[in-house]
Amino acid sequence: MDQRLLQLQYQVEHRHADGSWGEMTEERQPHDAAETDPERGWSLRRVFRCTVCDELISVVDNSETAPPDAG
Repeated sequence: MDQRLLQLQYQVEHRHADGSWGEMTEERQPHDAAETDPERGWSLRRVFRCTVCDELISVVDNSETAPPDAG
């Protein structure tokens, strides 16, 4: 998914112990030319860091590995 599209759809935040919310920004690693292929990153983990406390979270698309609908 195009990073710009993800940013338009979601803002990632997490809650601190004091009840406040911290904005999460995506951690971007340096990349080589092969990583500019958008299909390459579709199933990879995305890592976000809180801009307030530096806590990390990861987001993984598991839609392809989710169990089939029992219905």
